[in-house]
Amino acid sequence: MNFVLINLRSDAYNRITKDRACNISSLFLIRNGKLHLTQLTRSHDFVWGLPYNLMQFGYITQAIAERVGVPVGGVNWLSNSFHVYDKHWEDL
Repeated sequence: MNFVLINLRSDAYNRITKDRACNISSLFLIRNGKLHLTQLTRSHDFVWGLPYNLMQFGYITQAIAERVGVPVGGVNWLSNSFHVYDKHWEDL
């Protein structure tokens, strides 16, 4: 089994910013012969964040499933915050 180690410095964890990465972790598991994803997210902006994340992690899950030779299963998403910024209300 291969593991990927992430250097926290690469995410500038000590930098003060209002645009911190919201995706915290991805857990891929094969259950009943299918690849399932559980995605943990700090926060979701309904207009900018969520649509991109759904596509991004859908493609990632599909690519991994194809690589390991199993079909895609379900996706579970855990998010601590789900919001719309004032400036985006008209976009809705």
